[in-house]
Amino acid sequence: MQAVIIAAGEGSRLYPLTDVIPKIMVPVGVDQKPLAHMIVEHCMDHGIADFLFCLNEKNAKQVMNYLGDGSRFGCEINYSLSSEPLGTAGELKLAWEKDMIRLPSLIYYGDTLSKVNLTYLIQKHERTDADFTITVNDKLTIPYGYVTDDGYGKALTIMEKPLISDMTKNCIVDVRSRASAGGVLPIFYVDNEDFYEMYCRFGYDLVGQVLPFMMQNKYNITVYHDDRPFLDLGNWKNYTKAKEWI
Repeated sequence: MQAVIIAAGEGSRLYPLTDVIPKIMVPVGVDQKPLAHMIVEHCMDHGIADFLFCLNEKNAKQVMNYLGDGSRFGCEINYSLSSEPLGTAGELKLAWEKDMIRLPSLIYYGDTLSKVNLTYLIQKHERTDADFTITVNDKLTIPYGYVTDDGYGKALTIMEKPLISDMTKNCIVDVRSRASAGGVLPIFYVDNEDFYEMYCRFGYDLVGQVLPFMMQNKYNITVYHDDRPFLDLGNWKNYTKAKEWI
């Protein structure tokens, strides 16, 4: 199968570092390897050895010089380059139109450090015969306080930066007995060409625009829960944590 790594963003939240080096090339972990290297290793640990990196022309040279064709890592790496900002869905649509994406494919955001069990993700997807699988984690925190009430204004619980799992336990809304929740991680599994061919053209954001539209149209979208460590390198606080990643 193929892993599609989306890394065409400007990395503005990590300025001025990203004036010099693309975000996907920042050194992370105790070994200070480029983030791109860490992502390739993570995927290869789960048997994935075919990669497509979606980059912009501005940041592509450093990435391509380091990764090359993938042969020194024991994999195959190709590149789809965009000349202007297209958003996540736009980058995928462009690569699909170039006939560079094949199914099934793993979508992996290039600002992510993760220990998600990709093998289990793929197995879950195959068992359910889904069109699209979303990875979620209920051990994430939300960056603000959370309150539940009785529906009439009386506070029942209050939590400071709670785990999503704690929010679910304290939710008073009637839900199905097996209902669960989780924070969406930027790792997805796709096995339906309609996603690339039809739906990626309808919005820049997968979670905010594309996937809700697919759900409305009754595609089989499943959820894979994985609470292993995850870090989004979208800000300086998390980048500092990333230096300690093992």
